[in-house]
Amino acid sequence: MSQTDTDARPGDGRSIGRWLAGLDTSANRIALSYALRGTIAIAAPLLLLPPLGFGDVAHMVVIGALQTSIVDVGGPYGSRLRGMILNSIVASLLILAGTWCGGAWWLAGVVMALVAVAGGLMRALGQGAAALGVTFGIALLIGIQLQLPLAEAAVAAAAYGVGGLWTILVALVVWRLRPYKRLEQEVGGIWEELAALTALLPVSAEGTVARRRQEQALAVRQRSLRDAI
Repeated sequence: MSQTDTDARPGDGRSIGRWLAGLDTSANRIALSYALRGTIAIAAPLLLLPPLGFGDVAHMVVIGALQTSIVDVGGPYGSRLRGMILNSIVASLLILAGTWCGGAWWLAGVVMALVAVAGGLMRALGQGAAALGVTFGIALLIGIQLQLPLAEAAVAAAAYGVGGLWTILVALVVWRLRPYKRLEQEVGGIWEELAALTALLPVSAEGTVARRRQEQALAVRQRSLRDAI
């Protein structure tokens, strides 16, 4: 047998095996685990609920699952879990608030302004909090658009919450299976936060406003590093 015959040709089983092994040992493994978990959390309700007779709430369950997945932006598992739980609860309540105030445009505008301000202030708490601000605003817009009676709005809000809880359950299972080593990831996150913090030193911006913004960015990185540690 020639050397050419013994080499793995493109597309054969050995080439595919090496390609899969490369994905398994590379940084893509984390991205793949995110993609797989998100696919299960979002697609499963859309595929399974209508045949079971829950097609009228399937879309809202999927929206809740999608928004909760968006909130999970990485970092320590504890903060990720808290963010997903907070989105499942608060966003469901905002859907109810949207249906309540959607009939009066001025009231809907005031409530949306309050949510936008709160979401903007939450950015100071980190990337995960910024994602929460976005999902809260979207949830309120969904409620405003629906404008359902109270009973139907409660069902829609509950369906959103179920979607969020389903995403959390899938995340907990994936974390338990440990598709990547948790300690290595979290230690690596500490070094990443430390590098980002060091890059902001020293505070050398000219002008009061620019210096203040740089100091605020430094404070955010400091909190992120403390949380990672």
